[in-house]
Amino acid sequence: MIRSSPPSELRQVPAPLPRYFRGPGQSPLRLTPAMGTNGSADAWAVDPSSSLALTLAAQSVYFIRGADRRPFRWYSRLPARGLEAWEIGADAAYSWSYHLPYEERNWLAFSDGGQVIWRLAASGVTGADKRPIVRSVTFVGTPNRKDVGSAEAIKHIAMAQVIYDADADPIAWLGALFGGYSRDRSFAQLDPPMRRYGVHGIGHGGVLNDQRLVRLWETEPWIRNMREAPAAPAKETV
Repeated sequence: MIRSSPPSELRQVPAPLPRYFRGPGQSPLRLTPAMGTNGSADAWAVDPSSSLALTLAAQSVYFIRGADRRPFRWYSRLPARGLEAWEIGADAAYSWSYHLPYEERNWLAFSDGGQVIWRLAASGVTGADKRPIVRSVTFVGTPNRKDVGSAEAIKHIAMAQVIYDADADPIAWLGALFGGYSRDRSFAQLDPPMRRYGVHGIGHGGVLNDQRLVRLWETEPWIRNMREAPAAPAKETV
């Protein structure tokens, strides 16, 4: 359950990057990485000089980090029962996002980090500006679980897209198995539909951590989709 009272403001900054990696003439796009289970090993998000971070920065896309220069983290012990981990993670994501401008409430969610963002969006909460707490989310290798409220969450997200291996992803299959298994890694059951990108041979997260596959961010429409996410009106309060 997302807390009902507004969280305290957090001080956040874009990750520091060398000057020569700044994108040419594009307005900055900022997003937060939601790492997978035991995400301390996700170098693509933790290391500001990872192949992904530098590839994105060349297109003026930057990860938001805390004032301590660390990325967003969630309590990632998988629950034996219920939704404890996703709920705690969603509450942390709410605190992280609440005071961010709507244009910066973008997420890049890997594997079970995506369950946290589903739960956050499904709650229907808003940020300090009364706009939806999630502007856009890009899922990579996120297991398609039926117990996280994705059918409700998709209604509160301006742009959602999923990148998945078009051949097989055993890790995502196992992740979905214990949460109301769905064989479809593309989330085709959702309405309104997500933008779906099945890519052959990327495994569970190759587009995040394999230097050869990271280059797909230069040619695929994923970043453009984030930039073009529609604006959301503020919710009326009574």
